[in-house]
Amino acid sequence: MDPLELQDIQGIIARGYGNLEAATYILLHIQDAPLARQWLGNLADRVQTSQARPGDRSLNIAFTYAGLTALGLHQSTLATFPTEFQEGMTELNRSRILGDREGSDNDPKLWRWGGAGAQQAAVHILLLLYAIDDPQLAEFYTTLSNQFTDAGVALVLKLDTRLLKDDQGCFREHFGFRDAIGQPIIEGLSRVGDTANTIKAGEFILGYPNEYDLLTESPRVNPECDRDQILPPGESGSHDLGRNGSYLVFRQLSQNVEEFWRFLEAASQHPDGSSHPEARLKLAAKMVGRWPSGTSLVQSPRSR
Repeated sequence: MDPLELQDIQGIIARGYGNLEAATYILLHIQDAPLARQWLGNLADRVQTSQARPGDRSLNIAFTYAGLTALGLHQSTLATFPTEFQEGMTELNRSRILGDREGSDNDPKLWRWGGAGAQQAAVHILLLLYAIDDPQLAEFYTTLSNQFTDAGVALVLKLDTRLLKDDQGCFREHFGFRDAIGQPIIEGLSRVGDTANTIKAGEFILGYPNEYDLLTESPRVNPECDRDQILPPGESGSHDLGRNGSYLVFRQLSQNVEEFWRFLEAASQHPDGSSHPEARLKLAAKMVGRWPSGTSLVQSPRSR
């Protein structure tokens, strides 16, 4: 395969930033498109690429379809994005598939952001900020947020994070299971390993062959909209806007830890109603797909 153009691929695709344990996610709404375009142009050189591991901080950027529209992307280009990206998660049929049913706790009308509530400001830009510690992250955010007004953008929401680790320093998800252990290896990046866990770059990055040895359809730009020849050539004389890019699903979920273990306790009790800890843990492992230690349930169905 052709070597990956790492200098043009955002770093979040290549690595999980394990050395940067502080993170926050910034949702923005565009109020003035010309100012926002100028600001983003100035910010472009600060975006972390996949060429090297970041130092003490990292910035990545993502846009929604509404954001690209607000920035003034030509309709002929917007039409080349896939339907799923154009419609988003709140499209009626997609909401039903995802379990976001009307009238339920998951109803998009009740979401804090990105939902179907009439009073919500549309999310246009997502800034992903990472730093080596909380003080550096706070400084990083302050530097950027001081620019928002002059950049023609408004803050919709700032989503702070907290790292969950056990006594051994291993990552844990909210239910207590070992986390950050199942990432696939993307062919062409520096990380190598079991071929069974190695996936073609085109499964994640536009412009490269996927597992079917085909190229995923990429958003395109008419040549007259790219007069400076910034983009590489695409299909049928167009220019390839999507090359080296990817699609990001960003969704905030609430996990009811107490209810999870309460359900498992009730579902795994002995016939006389007494607690059965081993059965409870095994049922939890079946639901999550691994033992709390991270051991594969498929490879080790009885051992933890």
